[in-house]
Amino acid sequence: MTSELSTHTDSGVLPAGYTQRSAALSDAEAVAQLYTAASRARGESEIFSEEIIVKRWQNPACDLATSSQVILNPQGEIVACLSLWDELNPTHPWMEWEILPSEDWQVMTRALIAWGEQRSLQTLSHCQPDERFSPMMGYNAALLDNVAFIESLGYQRVRYFYRMAITLQEMPTVQTLPEGFTLKTFDYPAGLEALVIAREEMWQDHYAHTPHPLHELLDGWKYGIEMDAKFDASLWFIVTDDATGEIAGIALSRIEDPTNAEQGYIHVVGVRRAYRKQGLAQAMLTRLFAEFWNRSQKTICLGVDASSPTGATRLYERVGMSPIRQDVFLEKEMRSGVERMNAG
Repeated sequence: MTSELSTHTDSGVLPAGYTQRSAALSDAEAVAQLYTAASRARGESEIFSEEIIVKRWQNPACDLATSSQVILNPQGEIVACLSLWDELNPTHPWMEWEILPSEDWQVMTRALIAWGEQRSLQTLSHCQPDERFSPMMGYNAALLDNVAFIESLGYQRVRYFYRMAITLQEMPTVQTLPEGFTLKTFDYPAGLEALVIAREEMWQDHYAHTPHPLHELLDGWKYGIEMDAKFDASLWFIVTDDATGEIAGIALSRIEDPTNAEQGYIHVVGVRRAYRKQGLAQAMLTRLFAEFWNRSQKTICLGVDASSPTGATRLYERVGMSPIRQDVFLEKEMRSGVERMNAG
């Protein structure tokens, strides 16, 4: 039996003289400036470049003409932008948006979300009739008034995530791997398939994980690697089991955070279930910290689920990292049903 779909959304009425349309690649520089201004107004450190926006918009999972919207003021300047991501998880389309700080945040937010919700309904054709359907988004949890306004539009808080960081004051002590394991750097492209398979197994019990065919995953990873001018395989660590040759753990990092060149960034730290609680993750992290130190990158950050089922936040605290920001994920259930996304 198909559950009833709720399509009610508050009308997004723009002020007189304002217009909206799909984004175009030629808008990337203006949107990067908008994202940077919005981030700084929230007290965050991100700096967005035209290159970052173009990379996002050229991702095969993004159809810019149908999945984006910009709002222009009467002078024709872009003052707000929304991108909707639905290809990887059509039952939970993800809305990402930013608004120029000088604009009326509530008016612009209402307009963007109204458009995003209506656009998200197009993904229903890719969902099973019995599947639960709820658009999602994230926001800085410290901005209580803004979060409360999003909730007034029918959204509920479902999960919190931390951005954690460490600033090294001295060369870190590297923890030794347990006997029977070897750490090596990533071999691209030869080692990609084995890496992706291992990462999927590691993440199957994590929040929001949704299975996908291997060929789709490989295409996404290849795009991310080959479009990243700062990709460095020597900062992607792989720990293998000496007895089987199997990947036991991974720690993948970047010399520069994509939105802050003054700090390094760790994309992924993961260990397969059979190898957990042996100190592999901590050994990989301390080795990464030493590598960052040797390359004169003293501040390193990452993102983590605050309710990680593997206790990742405790691991990061043990190696000296601490939360510098908390984001909240919110969703609006538009159709009840079977939830196939892992709830972690």
